Amino acid sequence: MASYDLIVIGGGPAGYVAAIRAARYGKKVALIEREKLGGTCLNWGCIPTKAMHRTAYLFSQLQQLAHFGIQVGQIELDFQRVMARKSEVAAALGKGIQQLMQANKIEVYHGTAELIGNREVLINGLVLQASYILIATGSKAAEISLPGASLPNVLNSNSILELSRLPASIAIIGGGVIGIEFASIFAAFGTKVAVIEMSERILPEMDEEISKRLAGMLKRKGIDLYTSAKVGAIRGASPLMVDFVVRVEPKTVSATHVLLATGRSPEFGGLNLDEQGIRYDTKRGIAVDACMQTSSEAIYAAGDVTGGIMLAHVASHEALVAVDHMFGECERLPYEAVPACIFSLPEIAMVGLTEQAAKERGIDIAVSKFPFAANGKALVMGEPEGLVKMIARKQDHVIIGVHMIGSHATDLIQEGVLAIKMGLTSEQLAATIHPHPTMIEVLHEAALGIHGQMIHYATGSK
Repeated sequence: MASYDLIVIGGGPAGYVAAIRAARYGKKVALIEREKLGGTCLNWGCIPTKAMHRTAYLFSQLQQLAHFGIQVGQIELDFQRVMARKSEVAAALGKGIQQLMQANKIEVYHGTAELIGNREVLINGLVLQASYILIATGSKAAEISLPGASLPNVLNSNSILELSRLPASIAIIGGGVIGIEFASIFAAFGTKVAVIEMSERILPEMDEEISKRLAGMLKRKGIDLYTSAKVGAIRGASPLMVDFVVRVEPKTVSATHVLLATGRSPEFGGLNLDEQGIRYDTKRGIAVDACMQTSSEAIYAAGDVTGGIMLAHVASHEALVAVDHMFGECERLPYEAVPACIFSLPEIAMVGLTEQAAKERGIDIAVSKFPFAANGKALVMGEPEGLVKMIARKQDHVIIGVHMIGSHATDLIQEGVLAIKMGLTSEQLAATIHPHPTMIEVLHEAALGIHGQMIHYATGSK
């Protein structure tokens, strides 16, 4: 029987980060992964889709070169090369994780783990023992009970990454993050795209104004958006037909492919949680406390498997919290300062409270908006679409929300994250010198606008 200080089940953003953290404490660590190191994020999520997003962005930009005074010949998309490149990027990063495991002397087992005790794991017929166990088995594409969901060319967020030919048309069921990212990517590639969303608007968790602005932009790109829509069935073959009802009006969209983008659910099948007395819910995931400890003292869980905020960066930080509690001190993760990034075209990013959420909590707020069109760098880049929206408490001007849509929003949001994490006021942010000409100046102007002092835009806060 091999003994360890920590056994990590799952090699994704929570699992491999936890393993490295424990190794840095000088602990003996084993990591068990059923498929590929890097988990969903690296192999079927964040990295492959962002590689495709980068191609989509460049392809869109190249079609605008005449605007910059550059004349080129016909630009064509090599879809097979696009898909090969996303796999190459993922493989390179996967190899990097393998090297990190070796460098930190972490023993990696490949196979399906089974808990056989509070401190014991069965893997490939071997029994491993540890002082602590961390469950980081992630999530899977949510199953949907829908007639026709198993028809050929009906895809989920994993299988769409295995396409070898560019779809002529695609109907996307689900207007959340996954659906909107793929809608943006394939529309840029020239695919005819329709998005069917059950809620009243796409991206229902985002700030309403930002969501509606993106909807207008996507429609101008030729994407058909159907909201308040309930899908009844998928039928046919070539093309597929998606039947749905918008309020009371029946509609049908035809497409060569259908993507089921209805979210993800925690994955912890086969672990024998019941026998170990670990509390969980099949939909909400494994129950944990603020230090990621389960109802079993020696067993922790982190990442998507806990059913919380299903983002890779959240999973990694939860893993750090868990390991620090095992071998040091627990520091609560600041969930109020978690950024969310959507790689649509253009990008969206947010942190903190939306305007609607702040009002629902009864917070008296000041809201400042600054358009990218008034930013010099945005105009230089030829990307003036977008805005930043900053929300602060009126009583003390402490920043409680930042929402952005536009070029590089996913990079720019970090200043907002830091502001909320540190409890900064709009005056403090406005008093910080921002370099010129840069995109980050939009946040400087928004901070000035909280107290009616914008320089490059006539409208202040409300």
